[in-house]
Amino acid sequence: MNIQKPGKELLVLILLLVGFTIVTSCVSVVLPMFGVNIESANAYLALQAIGQLLVFFVPVVLLMVIYRHNAKEFALLNFEGDKWKKAGVAIVVWLLFIPLIEKLALWNQNWYLGPLHEVLKEISAMSEAIVEMFLSQPGVGHLILNLVVIALIPAITEELFFRCGIQQLLCKIIKNPHIAIILSAVIFSAVHGDVFGFIPRVVLGLLLGYLFYYGGSILLNTTFHFVNNAASVVLYYLNTEGFTGIDVDAPFNLTWGFGILCALAGIGVFVVSIANTQKNEKTIKN
Repeated sequence: MNIQKPGKELLVLILLLVGFTIVTSCVSVVLPMFGVNIESANAYLALQAIGQLLVFFVPVVLLMVIYRHNAKEFALLNFEGDKWKKAGVAIVVWLLFIPLIEKLALWNQNWYLGPLHEVLKEISAMSEAIVEMFLSQPGVGHLILNLVVIALIPAITEELFFRCGIQQLLCKIIKNPHIAIILSAVIFSAVHGDVFGFIPRVVLGLLLGYLFYYGGSILLNTTFHFVNNAASVVLYYLNTEGFTGIDVDAPFNLTWGFGILCALAGIGVFVVSIANTQKNEKTIKN
């Protein structure tokens, strides 16, 4: 394994992640000392946005500056050709994977984790309560703000960090894209710190990883990530405004078999999309 330069870059990226996580935590501690009320929904949203930018976006930018990477090549900022069409395919794949991810989420939530179970459950419940506080704010202004902070910013910053950064560097170190994608997905889920959502987030990480690797553009996985987050934001808004009465947190009453069949269909849609792209590229070259 050639771990020289990519290994150093990966270490630098992780150290930057840790460093800026500490900085973000310090900001949350210091602001109340100056009389800033950080318990309001708007303050939490502001800290969320600052945290996402500092922890995930800035490290990748610094990495590209330090090691003189071409931003367009490193981040696969390729929006040409059929990339927008494949971004639409990514949304279809997301829809088809929802049943399986819902079943995995329900299974994961019922894990028993021994002596730490109650503590971890309480931490998870607190995190969910904070997110619900964001999402339950009425008005179109809050909807737009939530879409930006909870859906758009994480979709861009996290995909830059985990796919462009972690995954690509692991690919160079390990020389096996599948192992690199799996490891990136596990890291992606672990960094979020939600034990009771670990497995479904790993599956999301795998989908995002393969969309990035085979799609050849950050557009696909960013679109997938954004739509996944935005769906919850919009549903909460519709409930808050009284347009719907859908219980967002209620599990779907679907079988494992149905979830697996839908997921296989999603994989099939993506494979056919990639095969058609490769066929068109060969035709153009010939």
